[in-house]
Amino acid sequence: MTSIKCPLAEKANTHPQNPALIFQEQTLTYADYNKTVNQTVQFLKKQSIQKGDHVGILCDNHLNYVILIYALWRVGAVAVLLNKRLPEETALNHIQQYQCRFIFHNGQIRTDIPSAHLTSLIFDEADAPSEPKLFDPEQDATIMLTSGSSAQPKAALHSFGNHYYSALGSNEFIPFEQNDRWFLNLPLFHVGGLSIILRTILGGGCCVIAATDDDIFPLIENHGITHLSLVPTQLQRILSDKQTTPILKHCHCILVGGGPVWPSLKEEILRQQLPVRLTYGLTEMSSQVATTSILSEKPESHKARLLKYREIQMGKDNEIYVKGKTLFKGYLKGDSPQKGTAPKIISPFDSDGWFPTGDLGTWTAEGLTISGRKDNLFISGGENIQPEEIEAALLNIPGIRAAVVVPVKDPEFGQRPIAFVKTEAEGDSPLLGTVPDNLVRMMTETLAKTLPKYKIPVKFYPWPENQRSLKVNRQMFKM
Repeated sequence: MTSIKCPLAEKANTHPQNPALIFQEQTLTYADYNKTVNQTVQFLKKQSIQKGDHVGILCDNHLNYVILIYALWRVGAVAVLLNKRLPEETALNHIQQYQCRFIFHNGQIRTDIPSAHLTSLIFDEADAPSEPKLFDPEQDATIMLTSGSSAQPKAALHSFGNHYYSALGSNEFIPFEQNDRWFLNLPLFHVGGLSIILRTILGGGCCVIAATDDDIFPLIENHGITHLSLVPTQLQRILSDKQTTPILKHCHCILVGGGPVWPSLKEEILRQQLPVRLTYGLTEMSSQVATTSILSEKPESHKARLLKYREIQMGKDNEIYVKGKTLFKGYLKGDSPQKGTAPKIISPFDSDGWFPTGDLGTWTAEGLTISGRKDNLFISGGENIQPEEIEAALLNIPGIRAAVVVPVKDPEFGQRPIAFVKTEAEGDSPLLGTVPDNLVRMMTETLAKTLPKYKIPVKFYPWPENQRSLKVNRQMFKM
């Protein structure tokens, strides 16, 4: 595969004074950005960090987090992007399993577990020498833990080329140019946040970074954001303040993914004529796979189109298979921390190089539609039940904002469906106690109009108070 010219160095050469990164009161031009990365490279080399080293980063989003990732790529080291929300003991296990030689925190190399923000790096204030302007597309670039539906996250290994072609294909479908600004409010340890770094550089626009505790809407307005990536819950929260809608209408693209968009939210998107695109992606494909055009009343606008550098085919039982230049290198399997042996790459691909996503859907000339997860399916009395079908029916009921269906053991049928629901009236405060009888009756009667009896939940529960994350973890609902 042909070497890739350093996109940051190119932009620093073609328009050095254009803003590249904004974080709180700091703004870096492309010239500043490139120079600071070069300085960071020299700092890393002084710490004996070299090609192939695994370097853990355990911190919240920050200007220096972005700089450090790019500098590690220039060195040829691998950024191990650790989930800041993990318990410290779990993070320590990951650090040892994936053999991080160094951990970055507060500008220092640490061997213990940090507990605060990455706030500074130690730079050599002298002008750093120019770094090589080429990347090997096959060089290992990142290790990140998947946020999929499995109980145990997997460590996905990506190359630089994976991230580069992911961003390139995204920008070819969603225009992003020099005067545009993409809002980085998703965590960098998730591929949806990380992908914004290269999208903004390739387009020559600006990346506006939100700190973890920032109120994101004022930043959208104050910085003239043109592009932002959200999960449905975030968009719902923003739209709950009616004063925000005119601001969102000025955006060029609101990319929404990470979960289904419920009917009432979709109706509000269409009513307000917001520039929303729905997207399907996964960690293993370096973020986006297929994305819709801007949603409108036209049915074809609700079908996701395959982006360039990706391929798709349908397997048995409508499972989605993918491959292409954005497909990751495989999963890393680290032995127990006590053994300390090198992690191995586990190939999850079939004999033709396709990756089975575990997602179910339909793929036609009009585009891609997602219907559920293969591993969510369960059998009740000999009948297959796909929870997402029941959830979609619940979300079609006016006033139901969120729904999750999971199986429970049953002595007669083996398993039966139960449902957890959140209503529009609750906002972000879950129901306490039990679901009111009148609501249960209404939901049961409504579902009976479209679903067979065996798919109607035998019990309805209030939304768990501890389930406040932006992306639903189905494992937390199982009883």
